[in-house]
Amino acid sequence: MSNFYYFFHKIALLAVMLCLFVQVKGQTLIGLTENQEIKKSLQTDNNRKKSASAVKSVELPFFDDFSTISIYPDPGKWADSYAFVNSSFPYLPTTIGVATLDAIDAQGNVYAIDNRPTPSDTLTSVPVNLLPYKGTSKQVILSFFYQAGGRGEIPDPQDSLILEFYSVNTSQWIHIWKVTTDTSTPFIQVIKAVPDSFYEDGFRFRFRNYTSMSPDEVKGKFGALSNVDQWHIDYVKLDADNLSTHEKISDIAFVEPLKGMLKQYVSIPWTHVNYAQDIMRQYTRYVLRNMEDSARTLYRSYYVKDLNTNKKYFFNQFDEMILPDTMIYRNDPFDFAYTQTQSEYGRYEVVAFITTPPKQFWGNDTVKHFQEFSNYYAYDDGTAEFGFGVSGESSYGALMAVRFPLYREDTIRGISMFFNKTRNHYTSGLEFNLCVWNNRNGEPGDLLYVSEETFTPDTTLGLLEFKNYMFPVDLNLIVSDTIYVGLRQLTEDFLNIGYDNSCNDCSNIMINTSGPWFTYTEKNQLYNGTLMIRPLFGRKSSTGIAEKNSSVKNGVILYPIPASDQLHIILKDTDYVTSGEIQIFDISGRLVLTTGFSEIISINHLQSGLYYINIRLTTGEKLASKFIISR
Repeated sequence: MSNFYYFFHKIALLAVMLCLFVQVKGQTLIGLTENQEIKKSLQTDNNRKKSASAVKSVELPFFDDFSTISIYPDPGKWADSYAFVNSSFPYLPTTIGVATLDAIDAQGNVYAIDNRPTPSDTLTSVPVNLLPYKGTSKQVILSFFYQAGGRGEIPDPQDSLILEFYSVNTSQWIHIWKVTTDTSTPFIQVIKAVPDSFYEDGFRFRFRNYTSMSPDEVKGKFGALSNVDQWHIDYVKLDADNLSTHEKISDIAFVEPLKGMLKQYVSIPWTHVNYAQDIMRQYTRYVLRNMEDSARTLYRSYYVKDLNTNKKYFFNQFDEMILPDTMIYRNDPFDFAYTQTQSEYGRYEVVAFITTPPKQFWGNDTVKHFQEFSNYYAYDDGTAEFGFGVSGESSYGALMAVRFPLYREDTIRGISMFFNKTRNHYTSGLEFNLCVWNNRNGEPGDLLYVSEETFTPDTTLGLLEFKNYMFPVDLNLIVSDTIYVGLRQLTEDFLNIGYDNSCNDCSNIMINTSGPWFTYTEKNQLYNGTLMIRPLFGRKSSTGIAEKNSSVKNGVILYPIPASDQLHIILKDTDYVTSGEIQIFDISGRLVLTTGFSEIISINHLQSGLYYINIRLTTGEKLASKFIISR
């Protein structure tokens, strides 16, 4: 019987985190090869990967709860970019956002395959001026919270998280603190007084984790090298205030991001929205924490912004007395109804916020959710926490399908799939066919389409992006009700399809290895999630922001990445361009720049961050890509 290898990257349920390699009815849980978000952001930014030793010292207080910056640490506070700033890995953090240290380097690759603990990620502060406190009665104190594992993979017993202080006088890093554990923990606070001998201009502190990974434990060939041994850092404070300000934190904050605004799917085609009003979620979920030592009346609300028209829709405010040292979960009514308009796609931003007392840190009092309606159905949120595959003896020809109930009859144009990156692009030569089935008594029935052409995972394409595998132009395959889309693999190796466990749709996954179909839950103890496979509908090609997930034949090259003041544009396979239009959108989908086509455009007025670029040429070509601005 075939072996099912099912392995994770970022978020795993706490039950999964009991050990690194868990054998469950023929399955193996192992980590992914790369952290694609870090690798995308640091792909060509060599300066950002190294400590910024020339940074001028900052003054106290020093504070970061990682709620306002994502992917890599704030360069105004941290001198390196090895940690991954996110809200996915931690379980119930102090406030939303943490810095995660794991076995993945700044390139997005595994540090080492070794059963001995190896120095891995480092989070180093910029220089801090402590000289004003030398010889005074003021005591400088560092405090922080840490968590082992969380929703990620727990460390091994021999692995550790350490804290070191830099001595300006001796030019050495001095060991201050260490923790080891092989269980998932809640967030635990650590408070350390900085000794007087460190009170100089140029003091620094750093966190570092040690990871281990035995070559004997790695299965699945090159695609199975693991991201393991995760630690999460949160709410870092360095100041000369009283000890009580560290022991009794005065803050009210979000703990988790907003969830999706639809009941079943994360997204459906824009042309299907008016037929699917029952899919709209009727509440907004808040997870909040009052860390103060007294009860507070908290006001919370939200608004929805139509990013096509920039119109905002504000909704009622709710107030509630929250007890001290309390975390609350609230499902407030969500009254907005998405309705299809004449626009080519629907794009909305849902922004939830709370009103906090004066003098509190305001970065953690707002959370946002981007809701897009394009040309596909999707259960997944676009981020792979796991990898999924069928491999082993007799797995050649195995079928994998995902069930999609449709809201209207439409023409299916292709299948969009996410394949995780593998070591040395190992899976890029593994072949498969595209397949579409109708529904027969709750499982795949007649094969409506199987591609004559064979395809492979394109692991050289854009990071964090889907690959669109299109059907022949002359194929007019009209489907309705419920369909199944997926693939027939032409290999016995592990294909490493993205698996998103932020949802609970594993019952829609169907497998066929020897004749009869079965759901993955029937054969295995499956963890919540879904295969990152999406059916594409409507016109032959999509336009607008949705094209960021497309494979474009005449592609675009952007450089330098990250950019600073100017962005250079090269159109591949396009010999001559007369004119066109360029649109740039920020990460929330807001249009921030419109200009005529040029091979060099000025971006010096845009803030640092991730941006999407759409290029529409007078030749009729439409190109899309992403880039990062960093200064």
